Amino acid sequence: MAQASPEKIDFSLPLISLTFLPLLTLVGCGESKISQCNKLITEINRGQEAYEKSTSEMQNLGKFNPTNPEELKAQITKIKDSLAIFVQNVRTVSQDIKALTLADTQLQELRTSYATQLEAMATGLDDSGKAMSSLGEINFTATDAFKKVEASTKQIGESIQTVSKAGLESNRIVGEINTYCGAEN
Repeated sequence: MAQASPEKIDFSLPLISLTFLPLLTLVGCGESKISQCNKLITEINRGQEAYEKSTSEMQNLGKFNPTNPEELKAQITKIKDSLAIFVQNVRTVSQDIKALTLADTQLQELRTSYATQLEAMATGLDDSGKAMSSLGEINFTATDAFKKVEASTKQIGESIQTVSKAGLESNRIVGEINTYCGAEN
């Protein structure tokens, strides 16, 4: 069975430029809204910084060429462990965003929607880690090894699609936050 070549998927979380923050004071919205926008944007940016650190570390792990099953299993373990840290970082940012006190109902909805997408991303990444673990447990000399590899790679592909979809949706939400926080009232 031929497998489709994996597409490069951008898992990047959206970054709201820090230069955007001073612009908020120039628009015609009230102080309370400005303060709330700044709190939400600051947390989203903090999440972006954590994302960039994790992906940088994981990119270094992806450059390997195992010559035997033991090297492959060791590399899979490193990737799985890095994914677990990444998942925890995404979940922490999601929880911090959920915990923000915002009086503005529109910002509350945007905050909740954004945090929900982060949770979906974390779940997809966690599923990828579990599939990676199952790859590491395969006895590559067994007769059913190919079927197990196929099942694990299918699960990884599905979880990557979940992460990608959540990433796109979180980007859309950040666009809404930018529009709402920058709109003149």
